Amino acid sequence: MQVGEKDLLATASTPDDSVGYDFTLRPILFFTPSGSDPKVIEGRKREAEALRARFTNCDEGIAFARALKDVAVRDQVTRSSADLPAELRKVLDGMEVGKLTPPEVTKFGVEMFAICRKRESAAENTPGRRKARESLMVERFEQQSKKYLREVRRSAMIEYK
Repeated sequence: MQVGEKDLLATASTPDDSVGYDFTLRPILFFTPSGSDPKVIEGRKREAEALRARFTNCDEGIAFARALKDVAVRDQVTRSSADLPAELRKVLDGMEVGKLTPPEVTKFGVEMFAICRKRESAAENTPGRRKARESLMVERFEQQSKKYLREVRRSAMIEYK
């Protein structure tokens, strides 16, 4: 059931791959209590925008964010652009290294991501290749499941009493 590089190259549906990136991100969360008044959330968004305007690089910006009240800077994560949804990939591709993404309201508060590093990922780890690989896997899985179903039907015996 595995899909190799030869299989990907043999399919005509393999698109010309765009460049994929590996992002090193630091989530920054401005806490708001659940069920907060919309005015409180708007105030936290303004604070997040103020931080975003002052944020110039990860080293100094992260230290500054940690000093703010009710702000958590989480451990850094590394994500491939192939693992990200298309909308988020578009946002991150357009951002410079050392900047913050626009604030987004989540169930915990207002969240942003600091882009600390962005580098090209390996050729096999691009969004186009991942999509082609997944479609081949689905196709092979369907073929295998149909084969198993035919086999079970062929060997089934119905007994009437």
